[in-house]
Amino acid sequence: MLEGEIPSSMGSLKSLRILNLANNTLSGSIPTSLSHLSNLTYLNLLGNKLNGEIPSELNSLSLLQKLDLSKNNLSGSLTLLNVELQNLETMVLSDNALTGSIPYNFCLTGSKLQQLFLARNQLSGRFPLELLNCSSIQQVDLSDNSFEGELPSSLDKLQNLTDLVLNNNSFIGSLPPEIGNISSLKSLFLFETFSQENSQWRLEGLKRLNTIYLYDNQIVWTYTKRVTNCTSLTGITSLETFFWPHSRDYR
Repeated sequence: MLEGEIPSSMGSLKSLRILNLANNTLSGSIPTSLSHLSNLTYLNLLGNKLNGEIPSELNSLSLLQKLDLSKNNLSGSLTLLNVELQNLETMVLSDNALTGSIPYNFCLTGSKLQQLFLARNQLSGRFPLELLNCSSIQQVDLSDNSFEGELPSSLDKLQNLTDLVLNNNSFIGSLPPEIGNISSLKSLFLFETFSQENSQWRLEGLKRLNTIYLYDNQIVWTYTKRVTNCTSLTGITSLETFFWPHSRDYR
């Protein structure tokens, strides 16, 4: 098992394409010299004891496709921009202590980003509209943060989305009916997510949806005939969620 700090001299390995130092006991900060690895396509530092801020210099790794810095003690704001990491497909920053919101210029239309995992940080603010520009994104995990406000009706811009994980935040209002236009959606994780009572929910058109978690919300889910359109559903978990079944929906 490796320990100590990542040597800055590692940045001199200019031909390096893969750097995997996962699950060691490396400490200290991420050296900015890693930004000199211009041929790097895979960087995995998960499961160490790294601290400090994520160097913004890593944005110069233009060939990078997969990045995993999860399960460390990284702090500060999110400085990595998919605008610059134009070949990035997977970004995993979960289980750190990142604060602030997702930058307004995080993503541009035409992005290749498919997986974004930011769970279990200290991120805040409204649902990041910047993500709606990541048209290729398939999996989003923003769980266990402090996001608030209403979910945007324009969520249906994410037409390739398969998994949306928002549990343990403080959103209010209703699940936008437009989410029913995301025909690719398979999993919705929304437990302990909504804090406002009497929000009216309807599931519409999610024919590929197979799992939805709703428990521990202060919501009212209007169970309508439209739920039967979700023909792939294999599980609904809704303990301590209020239901108002309307008789007119059973005709």
